[in-house]
Amino acid sequence: MIVLILCLSTLSAASTSNVLQGALSSPTLLRSLFSETQQSLGLRYSGREAQARLGVFRRAVRVVAGHDTESKGWELTLNKFSLMTESEKSQYLGLNVTLMGQEREFTTSHSTGDESIPESVNWIEKGAVTRAKDQARCGSCWTFGSTCSIEGAYQIGTGKLKSFSEQELLHCVYKMRNGCTGGFNSDAIEWVKESGHMATRRNLPYIAKDTSLGDCGFDKWENGLKAATVTDMVAVGNTEADSLTQLTQGPLATSVDVTNNFFYYKRGILRDTDCDPIELSHAIAAVAYSPDWFLIKNSWGDDWGLEGFIKMARDHHNCGIWIHPYRPIVSLTDSPDEDEEDEAATLDADIIITTPPPTEEPCEDQMSGCKLSVCGIYTYREMWCKKTCDNC
Repeated sequence: MIVLILCLSTLSAASTSNVLQGALSSPTLLRSLFSETQQSLGLRYSGREAQARLGVFRRAVRVVAGHDTESKGWELTLNKFSLMTESEKSQYLGLNVTLMGQEREFTTSHSTGDESIPESVNWIEKGAVTRAKDQARCGSCWTFGSTCSIEGAYQIGTGKLKSFSEQELLHCVYKMRNGCTGGFNSDAIEWVKESGHMATRRNLPYIAKDTSLGDCGFDKWENGLKAATVTDMVAVGNTEADSLTQLTQGPLATSVDVTNNFFYYKRGILRDTDCDPIELSHAIAAVAYSPDWFLIKNSWGDDWGLEGFIKMARDHHNCGIWIHPYRPIVSLTDSPDEDEEDEAATLDADIIITTPPPTEEPCEDQMSGCKLSVCGIYTYREMWCKKTCDNC
């Protein structure tokens, strides 16, 4: 049998739903899809663990199969979260709003509603956004959202894109608590402002563990903030217009409430009505907008969503994105920056949104070894052996 999860990615949304509905009605097909999903993710479960994971997988298949792509305007897909329990999925979150109670001095900004702003802004096209990163099973999303905003501000100010170290923030921002248990964007940006320091990923790679409780000794890592340093932070007002105005100046560190629509997102413009726009769970970064959508950089790797990014609808509460956005402000120093530049993201959001998925399922067998003997079995004839069974 071919790798089914790869096959699903090439089918139209309607065809994919049909295949998944067939798997839900056939234990044999469900187990085959479960096995191939494990293989595609480099996993292998056995015994009681396999049985438990099959139940988790069935629930994920039910969510994706029940999603009406045409009416919703976005697609869901099976991915690495399809085999995770709710507890395991939560490890990929990590926003802790309770940590934002500390009084700080920073700039506040609100839109007056009469600013003349561009119809669209895209910091990926301007080379100010690094490629998608992966926080793994550590609640460190707050370090990734803030780092993205600092990377953008540094590139806009100096012309050089550098990938800064989330690991330093994980070690240093909260001295006596494990950073993998969560944090808040503004705490990370404030720490960089106060310390004047941020290592690059080249000098301090991400390991998805906080191994430095207490004094992190950040000065043992070379400072990547050479040609500019963070000197202020804008606390953006809590409306879409406020964020639009500030996003014209650079990427924003913000946050969102995550549902299964977000976990299993594949492409399209997400307008999630299942989420809570007040109780937020995940830190992200806004890096672009158009008349129809905001583009969000996530921290779940480039094998999720649109190469690690997601489009979220304009004119919508967007699961709380507008509540806690922040934009770091950098000031130039007198020092040169001769460090090597890092790789920029290359996502072309316009091409993705204007290129529809196939409208018809390819008329090819979706199972190796298809034989005429299976053509009398409805499920196989209709779904897996169309060419062999002359059902094109």
